[in-house]
Amino acid sequence: MIEDLFHLADFITLQLGKAPVLAVVCGFAMSWGLTQWFKFYIPQAWTPLSRQTASRMVAMASGVATTYALDVTTRGIVSGLLVGLWSPYSFRAAMVLIGYRWPELREALSQDIEVKP
Repeated sequence: MIEDLFHLADFITLQLGKAPVLAVVCGFAMSWGLTQWFKFYIPQAWTPLSRQTASRMVAMASGVATTYALDVTTRGIVSGLLVGLWSPYSFRAAMVLIGYRWPELREALSQDIEVKP
């Protein structure tokens, strides 16, 4: 069991040393971070749909820019677009998973902008 964990850690370390994987990981981290930071500065007077759209635009722009800056190839642009598109959804999934175990941490990490039907 312990050896399997060491093998997994070695595999992850090896993958993070590769430029495309590092670019995607950094792209997600930057996209999540900038989007969360930006959410606190969106005026509360905006409609929920406008707030959500602005947040998604920040996620897209920061995901594409960071990923492409670290992997300046066609693959970097495609990866950046995928990072930008999936960043809001992956953050939401992470918050749901964190919320099951640590609800107070979830509230501290996230200022959800969700359009109610």
